[in-house]
Amino acid sequence: MPATGERAEIRLLDCACGEARTIRTTAAWNWQQGCMLQWLPGRSEETLIFNDRRGREWGSVVCARDGTIMREYRAPIYCINSDGTRALSLSFARLNSAAPGYGYPGGDETASDPCPVNDGIWGLDLRSGATNLLISISDLCRSHFHPTFTAAYHYFNHAGWSPGGSRFLFLHRWQPQRGGEYTTMYTANADGSGVRALADDGMVSHYTWKSETQVLAWAKNHARGTHYFQYTDRSSEVQSIGEQCLTEDGHPTFDGSGRYILTDTYPNWRQQRTLILYDTQNSRRRELGAFDSPPFLDGPLRCDLHPRFDRQYRRVCVDSAHEGVRRLYTVDLSGIIPNA
Repeated sequence: MPATGERAEIRLLDCACGEARTIRTTAAWNWQQGCMLQWLPGRSEETLIFNDRRGREWGSVVCARDGTIMREYRAPIYCINSDGTRALSLSFARLNSAAPGYGYPGGDETASDPCPVNDGIWGLDLRSGATNLLISISDLCRSHFHPTFTAAYHYFNHAGWSPGGSRFLFLHRWQPQRGGEYTTMYTANADGSGVRALADDGMVSHYTWKSETQVLAWAKNHARGTHYFQYTDRSSEVQSIGEQCLTEDGHPTFDGSGRYILTDTYPNWRQQRTLILYDTQNSRRRELGAFDSPPFLDGPLRCDLHPRFDRQYRRVCVDSAHEGVRRLYTVDLSGIIPNA
């Protein structure tokens, strides 16, 4: 696991020739979500953003592809809206306490508070640099009380903007003293108002937005079991997806048309992770590969495939350690997705 202050390299890879060069380093990283490194939306692809630590404070850095720092923010980013004007921020110290592998080592004053008033989901204006608390953990617990909340440790994770940025989604998780963990999936307006519970049956894992109003998530439904379900925001409409073909939790995402779901699995009895493309139009599952998963990379150190499309939906990129070290791999989709 990363030690406090241990730095990772930010590297720029030229996919045409395979050459890579280090442009910056960061002390804010983990094995599951890295340092949230990404191209900054709405700018030219000369600009990237990532999390770092300055002294005792977590923050984020905007820099050019040659490594020149262009701007710094006094808040870390979790996700950024599509036009690059607003980010959502979480307490990574709290995440490190509740879910090792998702946060950063080095605590803050709220990390030990089971249900803090002054922590939760923060908004960061990327134009002005201003931050404000959008949804307090304590306020949410009061307004959506459940008997299992008492004496439990609460945290938020997996925040994500809708494609158009009008709403965002997040998971509220809590860990009772007797053990176990519960999850509710919420959506809210960009300013934190209009909070709505989408899935509230105790377990939600990974999700992806399909459209401005539709969300796909692996979740439990008391009446229908545990499957991938498609939820319609601000309604009670729920539809199971791929119930006979997609039988395991994974990291789903849609292609640009909304027809294909790209997802993966956790290791099976053979210690293999499967990469899957599912056609929602004809309910067809296609396995793109099976990747050996070293048993010693488990728990917070695991190397999930975390599959994602390129922007033309012609290739898939995955993380894998099947050759003994963590690497990036690409899978060609030519001839698999029509017109890719």
